[in-house]
Amino acid sequence: MNLKARLRTAIAKRNALTVDQMAQLLGCPKQVVLNLVELGRLTPLSTNPLVFSQEEAQRGKKEYDRRQEALTEIIHLGEGLE
Repeated sequence: MNLKARLRTAIAKRNALTVDQMAQLLGCPKQVVLNLVELGRLTPLSTNPLVFSQEEAQRGKKEYDRRQEALTEIIHLGEGLE
């Protein structure tokens, strides 16, 4: 890895979010963050410890919001069937 790439990685890790911080940002339990990683919907900077870049945190927030909206719509549609 060249110097430029190593510097980018070091800066990203310095500004990285932990799983707990990511869960707080998303407004969800820690297990939801771990599930999103397991499903491949979030990509951590490193796995030991599990940390996320600021860009990935924003992407994760959008993904989580999208899933919440879909779930709300499913519930709304289900209520219409009663």
